[in-house]
Parts: sequence; C-alpha cells; structure tokens
Amino acid sequence: RFFCSCRARDPRQQSTFFAQHTCVQQDWQPPCVTVKKYTHRSMAEATPVIFTCTFYTSEADVRLACCLKFLGQCRAHELDVVVVDASPSEAIRAKMKEAHPAAEVVKQTAQGRKGAALREALGLAAARAAG
Repeated sequence: RFFCSCRARDPRQQSTFFAQHTCVQQDWQPPCVTVKKYTHRSMAEATPVIFTCTFYTSEADVRLACCLKFLGQCRAHELDVVVVDASPSEAIRAKMKEAHPAAEVVKQTAQGRKGAALREALGLAAARAAG
C-alpha cells in the first residue's frame, strides 16, 4: 500500500489520499481514492507526495520487484515519493534510489514496526509537501 499526502497553500485545503498499488497493471495511472476531502477552488495547486514504508529481507524478494516497478512509474509520471525502509541491506535502498532518483529513500529511524515507519514517512512527506 502506498499513501499520498497533499498539502495546499491553505491548511483548510489539505487532503490525504490512499492508493492501492498492483504491479501487474499494464497502463498504470496513479490510483488515488480520497480519504479526507476538503473542496476548494485552489486544490488544483496542491502538490501531492506519495509515501510508504517497506521491509525486504533480500534483493530477491518479489515485493521489492513490484516496489521498483512502482517507483519507476512514479518517476515516469514525475510524482514526488518518500520511502521509509527498514530492510537490513543498504543495497535495497540503493536499488530504490536507482528506480526513482528524485525519491526520498531513507532508512527507518523511528523505533517500532510498521506504524512507527508510516508515521515517520508521513512526517517526511508532509515536510516535502510544505516545503
């Protein structure tokens, strides 16, 4: 699952999106379903940032291949992405950066599991969207 945080110039217009990613789709388009919706005419000026957390035990993990394909598609569509990764290997993060050089791919620093990683990713995404 990948998440998208979108911050508009006015805080009342902030939205959060949830996107379910399936790596078998041929003609992928960013599938976002609105979770929180604030309608305002300047919402078109908002900058979306997709964020997720990952953990792969090896470079041979099938899920890593799907993640790399997803990052490549985000790169092709010029989408801003934040990935907080808890994988033991730095090579995995290097592959993610190679798939989307503009993405922010960082090692998880927050103590905890998936919840902590998602909160860390959301914080980074919100900072990117605001900045």
